[in-house]
Amino acid sequence: DCKATDNLKSFIEESQKSGANVLLSDENLDERFAQPLRDVIDDSLWHVTVVVAYRGIHEWLVSWYNQINKTTNLDANGKLLIDENGNPYREAHKYWPDEGGARIPSFSSWYSEFTQNWDPSELVDNHRSLKFFHEYTPLFDNVVVYDMHKKGDLVTNFMCDIIPRADHSCLKLQNQQVNIPIFNPSVQLETDILSVYAYDQGYISKSLSRQEVAEAVTKYMKESDKSIPRLCNAEMTKEVFEWLVNSEQAMFPDKWSPKRHAELTEAFKSFFLTGKLCDVDVEEAMRDEDWIDFFQSLG
Repeated sequence: DCKATDNLKSFIEESQKSGANVLLSDENLDERFAQPLRDVIDDSLWHVTVVVAYRGIHEWLVSWYNQINKTTNLDANGKLLIDENGNPYREAHKYWPDEGGARIPSFSSWYSEFTQNWDPSELVDNHRSLKFFHEYTPLFDNVVVYDMHKKGDLVTNFMCDIIPRADHSCLKLQNQQVNIPIFNPSVQLETDILSVYAYDQGYISKSLSRQEVAEAVTKYMKESDKSIPRLCNAEMTKEVFEWLVNSEQAMFPDKWSPKRHAELTEAFKSFFLTGKLCDVDVEEAMRDEDWIDFFQSLG
């Protein structure tokens, strides 16, 4: 069972005594944390607002796929990476598969594994935003939904529309007086996937590192305007679209309308054209003499 730590309890208590506001944020505060947070917060001492961020499932799936596959938590011997303090950590893919490195799965295979325990009728209830909303609403009086797709700057909208009495921060953001660093950027997984396939086919020298080749692919694509062919799973795409429509309707029932459905359809079509919901067609790519020549030219 998940329980509030003594550190969290003392932090909340000390913050209350000093008159400080507290902003707790983590994308994984799921059903395991709802009750422990409820138990540690005294409503007679705090005005609590629970903010559930909503992101369309098509974007969230791609983001999560990238998040968990852009790094590995295992070394070349398959052992868990542990730092000098005994804490597990993750690092970028360094080793080729025949050196003990991990293979990044295709998006469709990852999606199939991610959803394997759910019937299609259960997908909506497993949208993380909806799950969080349903878990926290019975426990806290003020639970609000922050729509990440609202027009404007993400952080500015959040600070100005959601956080109570954050007028000073809101004004600075609106006046662009704050430089917000980008943490945890996404990585182009397709360059690694294609590089590994070319390596497996013998087009890449074993003297080159995995990271060197992936970076070279990225540079080549920018300089030559070359793209990587995609292979799209029509059945999966249809399922993701239906998941998007049904979860959006469940999340915002009062705003749902034929117009909103049409807008969502167009947004999904535009997103689909980016190829992010499709696999890298490695076989098609390696039938292209340009790609073969490029990989062989790396030495």
